[in-house]
Amino acid sequence: MNKTGKKSWKFLKRLRPAKAALLSGKPGSTGQKDNEDYLVADKKAGTFQLISWLVRITRPVLKPLYLSGASSLLNQGLGIALVAFGGYRVCFAALTVATGGALPLSYLWITVGVMALLAALKGLFRYLEQFAGHYVAFKALELLRSEMYRALVPQAPALMVEAKSGDLLTRVTSDIDRIEVFFAHTLVPAFTALVIPLGVSVFTAVMVNPLSGILLFLIYLANLMVLLLLGTGEGNRGADLAAKAKGQVAQTVTDSVNGINEVVGYGLQRIRIIQLERYMSIVSATSRVVNSLFAVRRAFTQTLMYLALLLIILVAAPASSSFDTLPSLVAVLFAVLRSWDVCRSVEDFSTNLANSFAAARRVWTLAHTPPQVKGGVKELEEKPFPIIFKDVSFSYPQKGERVGAAPVVQEVSFSVPAGSWTSICGATGSGKSTLASLLLRYWDVDSGEILLGDRPLSQIDPQAIRQAISYVTQRVHIFSTSIAENLRLTSPKADDAQLWEMLKIVELDQMIRDLPAGLNTRLGSRGTGLSGGQRQRLALARALLKKSPVLVLDEFTAHLDPSLAARIRHRVRQKRPEVTIIEITHTLSQIKQADQVLVLSQGKLVQQGDAEKLLQQEGELAKLVAHEKAAQFNLLIEPAQASVQSLRPI
Repeated sequence: MNKTGKKSWKFLKRLRPAKAALLSGKPGSTGQKDNEDYLVADKKAGTFQLISWLVRITRPVLKPLYLSGASSLLNQGLGIALVAFGGYRVCFAALTVATGGALPLSYLWITVGVMALLAALKGLFRYLEQFAGHYVAFKALELLRSEMYRALVPQAPALMVEAKSGDLLTRVTSDIDRIEVFFAHTLVPAFTALVIPLGVSVFTAVMVNPLSGILLFLIYLANLMVLLLLGTGEGNRGADLAAKAKGQVAQTVTDSVNGINEVVGYGLQRIRIIQLERYMSIVSATSRVVNSLFAVRRAFTQTLMYLALLLIILVAAPASSSFDTLPSLVAVLFAVLRSWDVCRSVEDFSTNLANSFAAARRVWTLAHTPPQVKGGVKELEEKPFPIIFKDVSFSYPQKGERVGAAPVVQEVSFSVPAGSWTSICGATGSGKSTLASLLLRYWDVDSGEILLGDRPLSQIDPQAIRQAISYVTQRVHIFSTSIAENLRLTSPKADDAQLWEMLKIVELDQMIRDLPAGLNTRLGSRGTGLSGGQRQRLALARALLKKSPVLVLDEFTAHLDPSLAARIRHRVRQKRPEVTIIEITHTLSQIKQADQVLVLSQGKLVQQGDAEKLLQQEGELAKLVAHEKAAQFNLLIEPAQASVQSLRPI
């Protein structure tokens, strides 16, 4: 490497932000280990691999780029012709008048008419260029979002356990938006940047002399090569780090907004602001490389532009001792000045392209993350089927690996007969909800086997499983739409009569009838306007509407009073006697209604059978019931003690 190259490399290395600054947002300070994921750029996909992936997905909508490219050439060519023609005509008129000549009035009208026509055509082709280019870009983003959704479905919901919601949201929204630069502002400008300089160089050679045309083309070539190669590696690394840091900013903002009650309630506003400022400083530090490279490229482009003008003047001056060639020289200079806009477009997209590829790399990584479970091929039988767990053990993966992770479920075996009601009890963290996740095949078991009828769960298509099993989770999600549309998520063709039938089962029908808009009442985000119990009952009605043969209820009565919970249980059993119901519950007052009870403790099945018989034993279920009764007694006695204390004389 020559001395100039070494100096340039050292300069670019000084632009790279220090690792400590990236970790903490403050130069010289030490960051935490959990931020190291935001310091290492995704290296799973190279630039050419990313381009191939983007083109493959968007190939059906790329044809209008031909129109955009042709329109761009005509737009740039007409722009150059406009200023060159105007410069030539004005200079020729000035020389004629200066030498005592005269020009007819038609000269002015012809000049104005031609320039007006060139300007009108330029505007037309500029519009066509932008329209076609952005049509492709937005259609491409549509295809990319569809591709992303198709890639996410097999990964969900296991993906949500490992991914951060804010960062995930940034990838599927903002990062995909940044890819627009590649389609709308890269391919066509790159093509134009190859053709226009060649045309202007030929024009210069014809109008001035061949030497000036050759020199101009070499300057164009040098400029384009430097713009494309200068700091490419550093720019890509800086853009990757900046994209990761922006994802962390999005996650911090998302957490703060979703947890605003806790943040304000515990007085954490200042701490959250400091944390956000820290991540913003990381974004600033990682963006410094890209911004610095932009400044260097802009300075280099401007320098070469003035150098090209100077060389043309120096080469053309000795060629003629008169002013006869001055109009041609002025036309060439104006053409060169105008043509440098093409070089600036390369300068812009070479800088923005680093950010675009960084965003594309994050999207590519997410889209190519293998799902936690492999697709099965078998379908479920239509007749009712039992559910069988055989020596099932499972542990949640840590950083993608299950080696060394603590087991959540250990050698659990039981059978749920078709059409029965099974209650699963246990202390918090005993593995109850994990059994539900394994049954819906969100994860595959580490060892053992789950059977639906006589078919192993691992051989059944996950979508077929989730179609056959309705799951009402602890964290109910209500969409920001009408009550009717929320219910029809599971059965789009259900009529109003069916909706009212399900609402009657969960005792929401009268409350909704009293609303002015009834079923068309629009709910806020996450069910704003409904209480916790109403959201749970709406989710239960939605699951019942699906008419699946299996219904899994995870704490579906947590926000209901015992009498209402008992009535809903009775109605569900009465209206859907054929459904196999698995209920996960902490509330033990209603377990006697279940056909069988499973009791978990520290991931192991410690009791199984009829509730009455299990309660007569001195086992885990009896301890749980005694603990629940003691907690209820304390809730009753504390207000009474407070009243007695208030009656004592002072």
